[in-house]
Amino acid sequence: MKTNGFFAAIVADYLGTPSSSAMSVCPVHTVLPLSVGRGNSATPLHTSKKSVKFNVSRWLTALCVSLGALSSHAQLADSLKPDTVKGEARVAYAINDAKASPQFSSNSEELEKITCLLEQLQSDSTAALQRIVIRGYGSPDGRYGFNEQLARRRTESLKAYVAQHAKLPESQIEISYVAEDWEGLTALVEASSLDDMPHRDEVLNVIKGGQHPDEKERVIRNQYPADFDYLKTFCLPKLRRADYTFYI
Repeated sequence: MKTNGFFAAIVADYLGTPSSSAMSVCPVHTVLPLSVGRGNSATPLHTSKKSVKFNVSRWLTALCVSLGALSSHAQLADSLKPDTVKGEARVAYAINDAKASPQFSSNSEELEKITCLLEQLQSDSTAALQRIVIRGYGSPDGRYGFNEQLARRRTESLKAYVAQHAKLPESQIEISYVAEDWEGLTALVEASSLDDMPHRDEVLNVIKGGQHPDEKERVIRNQYPADFDYLKTFCLPKLRRADYTFYI
């Protein structure tokens, strides 16, 4: 039995229009083996032509709905194709320096992440880079006012580097910065063990307190020096970073 003949038979029978294909496959007086229930509990349902037409109608409706759903799913999947590419670069800076130098620390590898991604996007004929958003973060050590200026200058330095390689005007590259990333520090401290930070809970209370950032650092440094040394070595460097989003 051919599939198109089968569908033609059902449609012809439903519409009451006899056709050679319909009559040969599903004559009007044929009792279709419809059933109700599932699996072994299903029981055949022998019914009249009128009832068959009703069930076929429901089947055709379900088929149309299913085909429509498939089309909708395809359209939805197409609409959900990513139009942004996100990443993070841990660009290191010398003390009190705002230059994103490839020669400093592991910057060569970190900056290479950005340039490689830009090259991939620019070589893709289906992707048109529209704008870039860069956000820089500073670690919460040192005076807040100085860190704010430093975070801004460092983010602007990275912006200039990206603009050079992205072949985009700087007006299409947006920047923002967080002078001191206390939220990131909170997450790192919460993830640490008491072996690493014996006064972890006390330090967290200070971090989450309402004091000025400079006062928080002073309290942690003076009252919990061993914990502060751990922060300087294992936590604060991780907070000096930048993330970026490419809009295509």
